[in-house]
Amino acid sequence: MVTLDASTARTSQAFADFNRTLRQQDSGFHARLKTRCACFSHRELEIVVLIWHGLTDPQIGAVLGISFRTVDNARYHIRKKLELKREESLYQAIQAI
Repeated sequence: MVTLDASTARTSQAFADFNRTLRQQDSGFHARLKTRCACFSHRELEIVVLIWHGLTDPQIGAVLGISFRTVDNARYHIRKKLELKREESLYQAIQAI
């Protein structure tokens, strides 16, 4: 069992509330995302959703309570899983899902 400190619990709840609102805006995206990207970790899915909504890396870090470096690392893994070339835009690839 994972224990959360108070700030992590608040951050997790804040993201859950935020994600619920996002799902109401476009539930089709979430369904397409889960179908297309079954290999993504839970954290990667969270980051993809936030990128889809146009948040910057610092904003994503603030929403999820993680460092910029963690966001950057996740973006790298997301790009690899989507098989994007260096010149291809991650934002555009996510928008096309």
